[in-house]
Amino acid sequence: MKPLYFSVDNNKPLMVVPETKVELDGHPVISVNYHIYKKHQYDYDAEPVKKDNPDYMGYITFEIPDKVFSYTADGYQELSSDEVREAIEKITYYRENPELWNL
Repeated sequence: MKPLYFSVDNNKPLMVVPETKVELDGHPVISVNYHIYKKHQYDYDAEPVKKDNPDYMGYITFEIPDKVFSYTADGYQELSSDEVREAIEKITYYRENPELWNL
């Protein structure tokens, strides 16, 4: 699965990279971990290196979809609690609409 691009907090552009893509019985299954990067005007050709990237903002884990989530601020920057909530809502929208997945 390719990165997801969206904005939070009235125009803070993000690139969200699902950790894995798994095929189960021929159907794509979206991952539970989503790595968050501050998106600039340039694109990455491949998944950026997390710890070495100044744009890395940590990751969101969907522990129990629609019920339990966690955010780990594991980079040089971090999201505010409102931005985390908004990012979870937007990722959930993609998770619930597989036709939007850019495989």
